[in-house]
Amino acid sequence: MDTADVIQALTIGLIATSPALVVWIAAVIVTAMLVRRSGGKAERLLLAGAVIYLVSSLLLIPSNLIISGLMSQGPEGISSISTVSTWIVMLRKVIGMAGLICFINAFWVKFNIKDSTLADTTKPG
Repeated sequence: MDTADVIQALTIGLIATSPALVVWIAAVIVTAMLVRRSGGKAERLLLAGAVIYLVSSLLLIPSNLIISGLMSQGPEGISSISTVSTWIVMLRKVIGMAGLICFINAFWVKFNIKDSTLADTTKPG
C-alpha cells in the first residue's frame, strides 16, 4: 500500500464518519460547558457518554485503512477481512454500549424523583 492509498482510505473513512463526528464533537462541547457551569454528576455522565460515542465514531476511520491494507495483500488478506471487520464492529458496539449506559445513567440521575421528596411536596401547608 502506498501513500496515496493510505490517504484515500483515511479520506473515505473521514467522509463516512463526518456527520457523526460533527454531532458528537458538538455534544462534547455543549456538555463540557454544562459541566463547567453546574458540574453535577448527571452532567459529568453525559460528558462521558458523549466522549465515548466520539471515540466509537473515530474508530471507523482507521478500520477503513486496515481493511484496505488487507485487500491489497491478495487472497490471504481478503480471507481475513471478515474476521477483522467482525472484531472492529464488535469493539465499536461494546464502546457504544458503554456510552449508552452513561447516557441512561445520566438521565436517571437527573430526573430521578425520590419518594420522600414527592411526599414532601404533596403535604398541605
